Amino acid sequence: LFTAPSINYDLKVMVQQREFFDAAVDDAILTMRRVRKLNPMEEENFGIERSDELIQTLLQQTEALRISAWVIGIITVFGSSIALMNIMLVSVTERTREIGVRKSLGATRNTIGMQFFTETLIISVMGGTVGMLLGLATGFGAAKLFDTTFPMPYEAIFAALGTIIVVTVFSGSYPAVKASKLDPVEALRYE
Repeated sequence: LFTAPSINYDLKVMVQQREFFDAAVDDAILTMRRVRKLNPMEEENFGIERSDELIQTLLQQTEALRISAWVIGIITVFGSSIALMNIMLVSVTERTREIGVRKSLGATRNTIGMQFFTETLIISVMGGTVGMLLGLATGFGAAKLFDTTFPMPYEAIFAALGTIIVVTVFSGSYPAVKASKLDPVEALRYE
């Protein structure tokens, strides 16, 4: 070949059966050494990329993206659960007189606590459902845009359902306990 030394070539070689892969790589190395006129003692001045190495690199990058998505998701869920707890604490504070009236009429601590815990559960389930539906719609929309199929992420859906339960317990317990422990006399005085 009569070429300048700075010109690069990109050759692709494919084998029909996997058993012949290593032999094809060895053959390609020998051919390139002959083309470049390298003696046996010289180091190779070319590179060979194997598809299995490329696949391994892509799998590692995909795994890194998956872990990053989980970390971002956990941080988001943690922030959301704190926000939900704050909303419920504000609700307890704003409804202090209502709690006092209900307790003075015979409502038990359990009843008051369950009321606020149920409200937290409803908010969590509604938010989680809307979030899952938006996520699925985005996935199906992106798949349609890129003309591919969208695999149903059952693992993520079950993880989201479990997360809703954890967030509800975490965010709803403290406000519910706080509401149930309010003294009815003090609650009725609250302005």
